[in-house]
Amino acid sequence: GSGVHGAAFDAKLAIAKVASSSSYDFELARQATIWGRDQGSVAVNVSAAYLLDPNLHGRLVKISEGSYYLDHPTYDENGFYGVKSLGSSWQSALGTGQVLVKAAGNNNTSYSAGLNQLATATNDDGELMLNGQMLIVGNWDTANSVIRGNQAGNVCTSWVDGNCLDAARIQDSFLLAPGTNIVSTYPGDNYAAMTGTSMAAPVAAAAIAVLHQMWPHLDGAQLASLLLVTADKSIPGYAQHVHGQGLLDLENATRPVGDLGLPQSAAVEGVKMALSGGGAMTNLASSARLALSGVMLLDDYQRDFYVDLGASISNVDTRKTSATEAGGLVDGYAAYFGEEKKAAFRTMLSPSVSLISGAGREEGEFLGQRISGILGHLGVSTTAYSLLNVSRRVNDNGVQLFGQLGGGITHLDFADRPSLLQDADTVISKTATLGMMKSFGVANEAGQIQSGGSFGAIISRPVQIQSGNLSYNLPVARDINGRVAFDQRDVSLRPDKYETDLGLFYRRTALGGALRAETYIELRYNAAGTPVDDNRPVHGGGVRVQFRF
Repeated sequence: GSGVHGAAFDAKLAIAKVASSSSYDFELARQATIWGRDQGSVAVNVSAAYLLDPNLHGRLVKISEGSYYLDHPTYDENGFYGVKSLGSSWQSALGTGQVLVKAAGNNNTSYSAGLNQLATATNDDGELMLNGQMLIVGNWDTANSVIRGNQAGNVCTSWVDGNCLDAARIQDSFLLAPGTNIVSTYPGDNYAAMTGTSMAAPVAAAAIAVLHQMWPHLDGAQLASLLLVTADKSIPGYAQHVHGQGLLDLENATRPVGDLGLPQSAAVEGVKMALSGGGAMTNLASSARLALSGVMLLDDYQRDFYVDLGASISNVDTRKTSATEAGGLVDGYAAYFGEEKKAAFRTMLSPSVSLISGAGREEGEFLGQRISGILGHLGVSTTAYSLLNVSRRVNDNGVQLFGQLGGGITHLDFADRPSLLQDADTVISKTATLGMMKSFGVANEAGQIQSGGSFGAIISRPVQIQSGNLSYNLPVARDINGRVAFDQRDVSLRPDKYETDLGLFYRRTALGGALRAETYIELRYNAAGTPVDDNRPVHGGGVRVQFRF
């Protein structure tokens, strides 16, 4: 209930005293950096800068807006105060894991020079001596949306024969952070609000700590790069030579950078699959969706993010026919196949019993269900099925009972393209119908039916999957050494609930068969495509009238 906390409030701090009552010692700061390196530090905060040197300031030559070189017999090739000569020793002090976070300075100059030129110091091979492991932090006044203190203008570190040999510019490593009226600890066990780039630098150092806490595999160059590439450039009057790469945006820095992809091998540096595709299935079980959760993706920095692939599978109605609408038994399988890709044969086993044997193919679907992309590239599916139909008149008043039992076997063929799918079982499906119908008719004096019809009631279960699994090899984690952990998971195609349909139908012919009218109403319980927790039936119905001339 009192005091403050920082941007990385649970980070561990290693405090090194490198200043006296009158000055800051950059050599002691370098020695402290070595000490921090050996303790596993990730950010070295240097809230200090050289004071303005009027002599050197007066010898700057402007090349272009925000770009200068120093007209000096020694410092032109070696940076202010010979800072280039310190590059190799600072790189050794940083190691590979640390970022040097340096306050830009409060001289209100259009450039940042002095020890800040460590960021652009370049060796004879044209490589940055600090390997991009440095941030120069400017003071952003959030209340007034302006930069205060030194800006991001560049002073060439190595100016030779009229050319700048630096591999980068100051603005490439320059980052803004809040540094105005920042409340923090103060001598005497107190708190105080202070302003300056020395207040902004610790905010950037804290952001480094947060990123490292989330992704311990990131090295110093990656940590610095992340903050720079994700900085906010939408600030008022943004100009690179003034504001550098923009304002620190830690929220954006914790989001994916570049293309997200799924690793295909045990190494994070391997080829990644694009996050594409999805599925459309009927009442897929919640356990199946859960099996597709927690799947790891990697961004351009090999940082792990997680996605629920089950959310990419929509719940759809794949029923193609309705026994109620048809007013009797139907071939629920044949409706899935194109006319040229199916065959069916009827065998009469007795006057009231028949057997339909059929087969068909679907392109990119199986029984109306679909998956694609990383879930598997379905080419074709082949289904063989049988339907046992029974129809029997129970009295002389036109009352008839009918029923159907059927089942199918579906084989799935997947294209040889990268996906997470490892294997697919044969899919077993079933269907059943039971109904009663009463027929009636009016004959003329010659015994010919002039008008008539039928009405009836039906309970049915449309074609639905009973069993079958899709097996996936899913990336689920990475370790600090860049190894990917995979988990083998089976996704059951058996639905969470089975649809049951209740219906009434009525058919009537008149005018010697020239006029035909049909109507039906239907209640679909656990209808395909409805939410799992919605137990209300789906209502359906229709009317059809035909007149033949």
